[in-house]
Parts: sequence; structure tokens; C-alpha cells
Amino acid sequence: GRPPLRNEAFSGDQLQRQSEDQTDYVHRHKTWFDFDGAADQLGLTQLYNWYGDDFVQVSGSGVSFAANYSGALRKKLERGSPPAVRWIPYSWQLNVLPNRIPR
Repeated sequence: GRPPLRNEAFSGDQLQRQSEDQTDYVHRHKTWFDFDGAADQLGLTQLYNWYGDDFVQVSGSGVSFAANYSGALRKKLERGSPPAVRWIPYSWQLNVLPNRIPR
């Protein structure tokens, strides 16, 4: 599903660095990001789909935002040929019944 929690608290004076670290982490793992230039396919986490307006606001599109973290994708976009996007299935495993806290 979503990226793992940090082993430190987010803090005001470190928030920008911590957020950037988390974003970079996500774009280095196929669970959330998978660009195959040869196949012209870009796999993005469903979070890009669900929060698409946020990425549009920041970078014009989710694909453009992701390109900030992938040189190969950035070069592809600079050539004027965006890849086909597929949504990587989101894991709801944490929310399944066996993981519920007993009442």
C-alpha cells in the first residue's frame, strides 16, 4: 500500500528534508514506481491516481512529478513522448480482518 513510516518523527525544522527523502524512497521501489522505457510503460502507485490534483498543482501532472525522481522518465518526457501509465495495484493488507485490533 503506502510507503513505510519513518523511524523518526516528522519535525518542523526537518519536514522538507524528511518529505523529500520519503518521496525519493518511493520512486526507487517497484511497489510504487516502475518505469520501463523500452516498453514505454510507467507504473505508478494508485496514490498518484487518487491524489492526482495535488500532483497537477505542483508539477502539471503526476507523470511530470514522477519525472523529478527518474532521469530516464524525465528524458522521455523531454523528447515529447509520454509513456502509457498503468496503475500499480494498491495493497490493503494492513486493513484485512486478521490485522484488526481485537475489541
